[in-house]
Amino acid sequence: GGQRRYSEAAIEAALAVRLVFGLPWRQTEGLLGSVLSLMGLELQVPDHTTLSRRTAGLDVGLELRTARGPLHLMVDATGVGLFGEGEWAAAKWGGRGRRGWRKLHVAVDDDGTIVAAELTDNTRADATVFPDLLAQVPAPIRRVTADGAYDRRAVYEVLAERGAQAIIPPSRKAVVSGEGVLADRDAHIEHISHVGRRRWRQDVGQHQQARAENTFYRYKGTFGGRLRARGPAAQRNEVITGCRILNRMA
Repeated sequence: GGQRRYSEAAIEAALAVRLVFGLPWRQTEGLLGSVLSLMGLELQVPDHTTLSRRTAGLDVGLELRTARGPLHLMVDATGVGLFGEGEWAAAKWGGRGRRGWRKLHVAVDDDGTIVAAELTDNTRADATVFPDLLAQVPAPIRRVTADGAYDRRAVYEVLAERGAQAIIPPSRKAVVSGEGVLADRDAHIEHISHVGRRRWRQDVGQHQQARAENTFYRYKGTFGGRLRARGPAAQRNEVITGCRILNRMA
């Protein structure tokens, strides 16, 4: 029932150090103690158990900057594994076990800044997460570029409400619908029928979606391809903190 000794800012700082240097919590505790000692500060360092428990209770969000104009967003998702899941699953199921993983969804602007991010279960389809992802962006949006996984009616409806152009490759069996909410999709279908899919990608700039893929390369190159946290809340705070760190590095 005692009062908390460490602020949320202190726990977030420890989490950032843990991610950047790829350390377990016990080593993070030791590194922070060394840093404070070198700075000549007589401050207590949270023990590794406190750091692990408090991380799940944080409310970490992206630091949104003021947009200079309507944004062009690139949206994509990637899988991230669970740290330590393989050994536990192997002991329970035998062999290599069942590998667990989550999905990291991001929206990136022209500058490579992550403006929205979300972590979901691996069973969630990319298109179903898209409305929640776009809701994190209060600034005006002029266009959204994504891959074929987002070629769903719900995605076009959300983009129509925001007044944003959709640059999404339609499926190869797609036909013109004539519906207003699918106007961008119909235009892409007609364009592809005249010039082909490869030329269409060049004409509309769909190749810029690679910025989102480059973001995943940066994330996994910096923090690794697995989540260290165990619980869902702590895992989400881990990836959001990672995205904030990447924005600061950029």
